[in-house]
Amino acid sequence: MGYVDQAPRHEDWGFGRAVGWKLKFCWFPKTCFLTGKILWGKHAYHGTHLLTGPGEPIYNHYCVEKNEFIIARLKGHI
Repeated sequence: MGYVDQAPRHEDWGFGRAVGWKLKFCWFPKTCFLTGKILWGKHAYHGTHLLTGPGEPIYNHYCVEKNEFIIARLKGHI
């Protein structure tokens, strides 16, 4: 039986289209979208992707660790 490989997190459709990236302090526990690390008491970048359609709009919020965001930006993933 064949195995299915999961695509890397940076290839997520909404992540590449997120806008409004801002560096903010995480007062509450959040998880880095790319690495899965806990971002509590650290600075992280927050971005939002808006998905509209027939009905209520859907807001997807992404939190990325500061260093991982810089690496993803340099590689062209964001």
